[in-house]
Amino acid sequence: QVRDDGAATMLQGSVRRRNARQELSQRREARDDGMATLLQGAERRRRAKLEMNERRQKRDDGAATILQASERRRTARLDMQRRRKERDEQAVTRLQAALRGRTGRVEARKIKDAQKPKEPPARCECRAISSFTAQNDNEMSLNKNERVYCDRKDLDDADGWLLAKKVDGTKDGYVPCGYLQIVGEESEDYTELGDDSYRDDFSAQKSETYGDDFSKEKSNEDETYGDDFVADEAPQEESDEALA
Repeated sequence: QVRDDGAATMLQGSVRRRNARQELSQRREARDDGMATLLQGAERRRRAKLEMNERRQKRDDGAATILQASERRRTARLDMQRRRKERDEQAVTRLQAALRGRTGRVEARKIKDAQKPKEPPARCECRAISSFTAQNDNEMSLNKNERVYCDRKDLDDADGWLLAKKVDGTKDGYVPCGYLQIVGEESEDYTELGDDSYRDDFSAQKSETYGDDFSKEKSNEDETYGDDFVADEAPQEESDEALA
């Protein structure tokens, strides 16, 4: 009985130990499951944090890119405004210089215009200081003191003959320049010398130009106009000085 009681006690102790080990194993397994669950939750939270950090990094990078682009645009606008301001200042400087130069040129032109002599009109009125008879169709006869129009430039550059036109416009033709005097510019030399000096001077000039043929024409003129074409030696010399 004692032995059976001891064996039963040992068996009961063995059962209790086995049950305790099973219970301990269950608790360990539950603990391990809990630890695994905790680990899984921690891993999920870690991954979530990483993803959130990545998204925040991307967001920050995007914001930084946007800020950089905005800064570049602002800097570009400032540079453009600075360049425009410099360009406007240069344009204003050039305009002021141009205005000063233009004002100076205008003033200089005014001074130059005021200093230079007034140009005579293109067409001037001339008076015939002696009568002239045309020898051909291209020439035009003139009476003494008759007034005609001629080009001032042609009159200044004339070498013997120039184209004249009557005041009434009825006829035009070539006349000797020595027979004409601009109205309003008659010099005292012309008045003192008289008409014969110009007539003789033109006769000499025409004789040099046309040769002996002019002598015949001169003799015909002498026959036609008489002593009016006869000139003294002294007036002849004075007329040369007056024409010079």
